[in-house]
Amino acid sequence: EKISKDIMDMIHKSGLAVMLVTSKYFAMIDVDCIHTSEMSGIVMGIQHLIDQGYKRIGFLGEAMTENRHSIFRDVMQENIPNWKPQYIAVGRERGALGGYLRMKELLGLDPRPDAVFASYDLMAIGAIHAIREAGLKIPQDVAVLGFDNITESAYVEGGITTIASPCEDMIAIAINVLMKRVQSRSGALQQISLQPQLIVRKTT
Repeated sequence: EKISKDIMDMIHKSGLAVMLVTSKYFAMIDVDCIHTSEMSGIVMGIQHLIDQGYKRIGFLGEAMTENRHSIFRDVMQENIPNWKPQYIAVGRERGALGGYLRMKELLGLDPRPDAVFASYDLMAIGAIHAIREAGLKIPQDVAVLGFDNITESAYVEGGITTIASPCEDMIAIAINVLMKRVQSRSGALQQISLQPQLIVRKTT
């Protein structure tokens, strides 16, 4: 993925030392950047669901999460025999509404998924509402796993299992890099990747 030329031009014209802190990898970027490895997080989440005995794993996403659902699809196709691509539900709606609507789509399949990996926690919250509305139990009938570990995820359904970015480490490293960059603008640009963490709660 790339950041637009207009944004990069604006950053360089400002004359400021800039470090991009993000949840995704950006190729060919000419500022310092620190990101969480989405690939590692998704592989970690899928492996957790498999270890828990789930076999029909679905994915909930929207346009802004294209990178995450493409990684999910590739990992599933490479590692899970007979996995069905129709278990990926992607639409226009975002947030909890998007998760609710996409989960209703997946619940209409036969057989339905026995677990879903939501592209972020707000979509997981919407999915939980759809599952409960259908009279199903979490995680016995359908497990739910999110991404990003927002504050609310600890309090919904006894806590949503999620993939967390190491935010404190990212901030500390970013500050250190920026301080050095202010002192000297020379030196190679840094593209730093940190590993996410699986936080297991009640929904898996």
